Amino acid sequence: MANWFSFLEARGATLTASSTPEVTSFGETPAQYPQLISQTLLFSLDDRGSIGCSGQDTDKLLQGQLTCDIRQLSESRSLKGALCTVQGRMVSDLQLCRLSTGDTLLVTHRGLVTRTLETLKKFAVFYKTSLDDRSDDYQLLGLAGPEAKALAQQLTGQTASDDNCLQGNGLALLQVGPQRWLAIVPADRAQAVWQQLSAGAKPAGLPLWRLLAICDGDGEVHPETTETFIPQMLNLQYTDAINFKKGCYTGQEIVARMQYLGKLKRRMYRLALSSPAPLPGSPIHLANGRECGTAVLSAPAGQEQWQLLAVLTEEAAAADVLRFGDDELAVQTLTLPYDAALNSQQTGN
Repeated sequence: MANWFSFLEARGATLTASSTPEVTSFGETPAQYPQLISQTLLFSLDDRGSIGCSGQDTDKLLQGQLTCDIRQLSESRSLKGALCTVQGRMVSDLQLCRLSTGDTLLVTHRGLVTRTLETLKKFAVFYKTSLDDRSDDYQLLGLAGPEAKALAQQLTGQTASDDNCLQGNGLALLQVGPQRWLAIVPADRAQAVWQQLSAGAKPAGLPLWRLLAICDGDGEVHPETTETFIPQMLNLQYTDAINFKKGCYTGQEIVARMQYLGKLKRRMYRLALSSPAPLPGSPIHLANGRECGTAVLSAPAGQEQWQLLAVLTEEAAAADVLRFGDDELAVQTLTLPYDAALNSQQTGN
């Protein structure tokens, strides 16, 4: 990793000063974000890690643990899902890829790789499968913008228009948003691939990638929020991350009961603020001091502008002012790409 960060610094990257560095920018500032989000961009996703799964019973293990239907996973189709506790609380969210080698790769927050591995290994003893941390074997990159798909096709030599996973030349690129792609690159090829992609995409820091994820309504679990949310709180039923017909998995009873019998008291909303947004896991209160939600993901969105995904009550989502720590801030609820489906379900249409 040290060589990778030195490589990026030599190309203008600014890194956080921590034991787990992240790229904050390549010279861009939040004031430029409104213009940059329409461009084709390249990111180093150093907050992501990966778990490798191999063996003849891998699919049986994952089918019994994740919210998605593993039978739909293929080399050309990636899946999003969640690993839950028996109580239906998300340990982690996962992006799944069936590599051309036959192994399955699970991508999640780097700080949750160990927790996810430990949870899966409790059940893996009953199956012929092997699980290991592959975070250092792959460098994960992000592509976003109008030419992202064309670059993914060029990189892999694949042009199938309907696939959300393109594989070729030893690389895998997964579509994770309307114009966002996740590239899984062998670590020893990362520098060469970066140079190839940077010819057609502008490098940028992780805060801008997070803003794009917020605009897509793509919430994620962080170490600070593990085992906090059930999947529907993060709207996973609207991003094809929950399959309600697949059968049993750990936490399935709670997830299914909430879908068919329960009333979801809190769900994820997208907010705009004019002051720095809270970090993931931060509690949110109404102006009267009553607790009403939890921050999921935040990012700057412009000059003195921030956006936030937060799990809130309906009352909080309708409020003009919310309390974050000691500060009362004006907030505005913004749209999400799947609002039409969400509103249709709520009205029973």
